[in-house]
Amino acid sequence: MQSTISTFRDKARPVISDRLNAPAWVVLVELFIGFGWIRAAVEKIIDPAWWQGNVLEEFIAVNSTDALGWYQWFLAGVVSPQLLAISAVVVIAQVIAGASLISGRRVTTGLLVGMFLNLNFIAAGSVNPSIFYLVCQSALLLAMAQDLARTGVVSATLRAMPTVSLVLVATSLPFVSTIEPSAAVEDPALVLLFFGLLLGVSSRLGVHNATLDALQPAERPISAGGRVWFGSRPRHEGHLAATGQQADVVQASCSASARNRSVCDGICRTLQSDG
Repeated sequence: MQSTISTFRDKARPVISDRLNAPAWVVLVELFIGFGWIRAAVEKIIDPAWWQGNVLEEFIAVNSTDALGWYQWFLAGVVSPQLLAISAVVVIAQVIAGASLISGRRVTTGLLVGMFLNLNFIAAGSVNPSIFYLVCQSALLLAMAQDLARTGVVSATLRAMPTVSLVLVATSLPFVSTIEPSAAVEDPALVLLFFGLLLGVSSRLGVHNATLDALQPAERPISAGGRVWFGSRPRHEGHLAATGQQADVVQASCSASARNRSVCDGICRTLQSDG
């Protein structure tokens, strides 16, 4: 019994430590979205009709006319013939998304799974509350990717976001049915189109800002209102080590190109002074 308690304590310690060290807004959003996914999963688990495929079948019947044109084919050709399997997949995915966000472990995986679910729900015609969850999870994913990019490592997730946004815009634009303010929030095509545009702009700005933070952390232009444009966060040991590695790489490039030596040396001095 004592060994079990000790093992549990050892496993729980890093989780609690991560939660205490994370920004308060990150913890709040992760817990809110995480418990939302768990609630949705439990609701389905205890509902016998869900495991018979009746709930999913009714959902498709009600929302089929509101779904995106290309997604209607997916609902009819893929989801409807496999109601029981899709029902199980949805529950498992919701549990994975909720557990990762609540525990703070494998958060990127949980966010990607949750975003994939929300994109499917919206494409199927269920805009609310899926768009709220989608925006919150995207903001968390962008924040994590940009924080990593400040160390000089642009993650595959951040690189892929502009492409994802382009796909969302291209597949949604032909199916926009209205721009009336009172009905726009219920049009899945318009919602995904607007979200895709925001995601593309935000991800490009994330790469740009993080690159400036990694290369020129000493000074930042400040707006008239006092806001620091492209402001950097305090450096940690991993960041300093990565900065030193960047300096080594740039120095090696300098040896191979005498013509650009003066420019490279200037960048090296900036990186080494930061480290």
